[in-house]
Amino acid sequence: MILGGNRRSESLLLQMNHLSLLGRDKYFEIEKNDSPLPAAYAHKKAPSIKTKGRKVALSDDIADLILHYVKNIRPQFEGYKKVLHLFLSTRGKGKPLSVEAPNKITDKIAQTFPEYKDILSPHRLRNTFHDLLNDSLDETIDPNLGPIMKSSYKSVLQEYAGGWARGSQMAEKYPAGSIERRVAALTVSLQQNILTGGNNNKKESHND
Repeated sequence: MILGGNRRSESLLLQMNHLSLLGRDKYFEIEKNDSPLPAAYAHKKAPSIKTKGRKVALSDDIADLILHYVKNIRPQFEGYKKVLHLFLSTRGKGKPLSVEAPNKITDKIAQTFPEYKDILSPHRLRNTFHDLLNDSLDETIDPNLGPIMKSSYKSVLQEYAGGWARGSQMAEKYPAGSIERRVAALTVSLQQNILTGGNNNKKESHND
């Protein structure tokens, strides 16, 4: 789900009828529902809905992976026929995952792989998705576009991918990692340029 840039709550609230895993266009749909959550969400703390609805495209491989889960894994959960939620709890009777479950899952991964300690969480993975999206947009957007047009075009795509309202500052906040890496690379390049041959022209001019 992270490969779609989902919020934790968006993944928890996905239902079977939100999936389209066969045919040419494969996707899952995140629905923005302003009404109270259905009583079927059997936990005291319910996921919060902060973003707009959107359709998230899936590659064939990811669609096949989700389809395998739906056909072979999900039916192993007790009471899976009673609810439409995609992700269910092992604690039975068709309960969806709790709000805390995704963080517990990533914490468990970090226990097994210590290199991920303190750097792995659903929110950080969502940030990573937007970092990668930002890099991809820079590579694919027409380089002949002016800076204002390019920025506007990127913002529209990032806002849709994040489920944010038009003009949201989130489109600039979330890909901060990729921007930071780019600034770091430029800074290092500048430093190397200064310490090596980057200012040869100035030296030659001075010697003249």
